[in-house]
Amino acid sequence: MKHFLILLLCLGPALVSQAQYQPTSTFLTQPESAIDFVKAVADFHLRLEDQKDGGFYTFAGADGQPRFPQNRGFEDYSFKSLCAISRTAYAFGKAFQLTGEVKYLQAAQKALTYLNNYGWDQTYGGWYFTRDIDAQKSFGAPWNPEEKWTFQQEYALVGPTAMFEATAGTPTPYSEETTEMLAKGLKALDDYIWDSRSQYLGYFERAGENWSNPTGKGFTATIDGINTHTASLALMGYSDAIEERYLRLSENAEEYLAGNVNKSGIKLGFPENFNNNWEVKWGSTKTGIGHILKTAWCLSRASIFFDDAEFQQAADKILIQILDPSKKAIDHERGGPFLTLNWKTGEITDKRKNHWVMEQAFTSGLSNYYNTTEEEHQWAYLELADRAMGFFETHMLHPSLGISYPTTSQYGTPTQDDLADMFKAGFHDAELGYFIYLYTSAYYHGKTFDLYYYLKGEKGQTVQIAPLEMQAGALKLEAVQYQNTPYTAFEASSNTLKFPEAKEGVFKLTFRPQSKSNPVLATEQPPTLKVSPTVFNKTVRINSGNLETACFIDLNGRQYEAGITNAQRHSVIEAKEQLPPGILYLQVQKAGVLHRFKLIQQ
Repeated sequence: MKHFLILLLCLGPALVSQAQYQPTSTFLTQPESAIDFVKAVADFHLRLEDQKDGGFYTFAGADGQPRFPQNRGFEDYSFKSLCAISRTAYAFGKAFQLTGEVKYLQAAQKALTYLNNYGWDQTYGGWYFTRDIDAQKSFGAPWNPEEKWTFQQEYALVGPTAMFEATAGTPTPYSEETTEMLAKGLKALDDYIWDSRSQYLGYFERAGENWSNPTGKGFTATIDGINTHTASLALMGYSDAIEERYLRLSENAEEYLAGNVNKSGIKLGFPENFNNNWEVKWGSTKTGIGHILKTAWCLSRASIFFDDAEFQQAADKILIQILDPSKKAIDHERGGPFLTLNWKTGEITDKRKNHWVMEQAFTSGLSNYYNTTEEEHQWAYLELADRAMGFFETHMLHPSLGISYPTTSQYGTPTQDDLADMFKAGFHDAELGYFIYLYTSAYYHGKTFDLYYYLKGEKGQTVQIAPLEMQAGALKLEAVQYQNTPYTAFEASSNTLKFPEAKEGVFKLTFRPQSKSNPVLATEQPPTLKVSPTVFNKTVRINSGNLETACFIDLNGRQYEAGITNAQRHSVIEAKEQLPPGILYLQVQKAGVLHRFKLIQQ
């Protein structure tokens, strides 16, 4: 597939608030509530600062207190995860952008300084995964200390990338190290871990400490490469090289991940692990359901940014399969995805619920809800996001600390004691909250949202801000404040700040998404329009007359003809074709407006 690079922000269809599925979760109905969530996450990790040796403690218990050495193997609490340090810096950066409180930016700077001082391999280049705080030695992951893992090479950049976003790449006192960290980290990825063979382009999964014997391809190096830095840096205009790398990784996701959905021998989802030549490792059959959803999210984002419908079609292909109730990967009763599956057999192998998997249900659900042209699936995507958030709010949030438990049973009982560890370090919670606020405000409600930036601009300089992917011209900078005072030197059409004079400090930017009306869809469902029964056999009744059209739609998008018997105060809808059992949507038109209802055919 050939793609063309576009230097503009791009998006797909019009912004439409749906009528057919009405969200009930707090996060989707009140996106501002996500700000307090992210603040709680950042405040929790502020308490973990190591005042003596620097950085932040990796492990914390359910009481919110740091864990100290207790001799539990590689989880003996005697080391700091440098991966966690970068992830915590991300959480602080997003807390600043949502609140404008500079203390979070200061905390992010401390975390990044520690990462830069102790995480970089001065001999061979690249990032270490952990630091033994007793031996004062940094090394690879505890289970293979002599290895360079691409996962860490990419996640070491997630904190610096968040700082780059919060400062829009300007040379502030808080971001002095960010430019250096990004430059050397990106160079290591390019020099040592990128496979430049034209027919096998992509990141290797791992290599030796000195970068010898790079090996493996797959989900981790590809999708985490998109999510940790390339998508965000490309959006902010970091460089043409980053945009090209983002494109290539997205093409790999389309070809090798989404491209294996429904292939012979693959019952559900896709394989995560490949050899150096992108050949499936058939003996490695475990796939994370969160990884499947995350791939759909990244492909949707790429479709928006590159204005490429084929990326969105690949995302739709993934979600349509994973949302099929017969596959049982999603808990359609309680909401939210399960944890893992066997792609070869289609078996769901772990039915626990995990905090970061819930995040992927939201991000993939809202992004694809917004961007898909598959109208018949749009509402299922929205429901995926909303019901996952309903479960998350009810079962996964610590009642007093306000951050998530790592994992619960499928019913919602927490199954882990630690609230922070070498992977869970505020990143996924903060990322979830940040995108709840942006996506739900812009993609679903179509209303203004505020973000804070710490900027340093020289006289005559201009700074362009791109907070999220939207169609060219669909997101306008509506108002700006500098140090709580109105600031008028900006250009709304290009989201550009101007500096007639040198200035440095906190800027509050208000963005307005430009909603495009769709005459086919209602913006809100009339509360009196109801269908009964919701579990039916061929025939349903609606408490309204004068319906114009009606049909049933299954989860694969197939439409089934239906007849209408109108009366003055009600209508009877009867299927004229054999309907499959399970979840269906009834779509009716009244006064030129379509309405959709979720039902279950017996």
